[in-house]
Amino acid sequence: MLKLVDSHCHLEDPAYNGDRDEVVARAKRALDFVVCSIVDPKEYELGFEIARKYPDFVKLTLALHPGLVEKFSDEKIAETLEKIEQMGDLIVGIGETGLDYNWVKKESERERQKNLFVKSIRLAKKLDLPLVVHIRAGEDKKENDPYLDAIEILEKENAKRVLLHMFSAKRFLQRVLDNSWCVSTNAIVLTGKEHNRIVRAVPLERLLLETDSPYLAPEPEKLKGIKRNEPVFVKYVVERVAKIKEIDLGEVIKQTSKNSKSFFNI
Repeated sequence: MLKLVDSHCHLEDPAYNGDRDEVVARAKRALDFVVCSIVDPKEYELGFEIARKYPDFVKLTLALHPGLVEKFSDEKIAETLEKIEQMGDLIVGIGETGLDYNWVKKESERERQKNLFVKSIRLAKKLDLPLVVHIRAGEDKKENDPYLDAIEILEKENAKRVLLHMFSAKRFLQRVLDNSWCVSTNAIVLTGKEHNRIVRAVPLERLLLETDSPYLAPEPEKLKGIKRNEPVFVKYVVERVAKIKEIDLGEVIKQTSKNSKSFFNI
């Protein structure tokens, strides 16, 4: 039986504190494995507790989220990257890292984001791990484009094993493909026109599926009054992708799961 993969979720999130085991149990019945992205140092240990409890099912990536850069001194950032390096044998990737101009608006802090991004890319290369990249634009996106900035940094650093998580800039898709990078999509593809265009254009061999849960609950679940997303809801994403690309559902499951295994070397 073909099984899906959730290539990006946040099981450590407090939204799951009351029923985390039940959420994982539901996911295990339907999915092959999940990749849990831990992006705040204070949650690293909880992430490892979850992964130790479900060693064949929950895989981890670690990073310092770019949206947190204002809360961390340069010394704390260096300490965090050193901690991640020490845990390199226990994780399957570095991420999510990148640029977030929505939460971080000061130019000086955006420069610190870029510096952190470069260091994270170099750490991933040092550990021979793939890189999961977060990019989010702010209100000044016409003047300051984080997608352009991130792609230029990745190219300058010669980053090879790159997954652009929840990618939403089709204008740069060809450049992404030319660099042999991958993209992922989640339930936003049920409503987002730009995400639909990206899914239609990207080769299936370069596409991974995710939920970004507990965020971005699918519309069908919202209509039931459910606001919290969870890994098992990746089923809505695969159904939408199959419809957009006009191909068999099983083909999408088989190829995207294969893509996740290959990308994260699982």
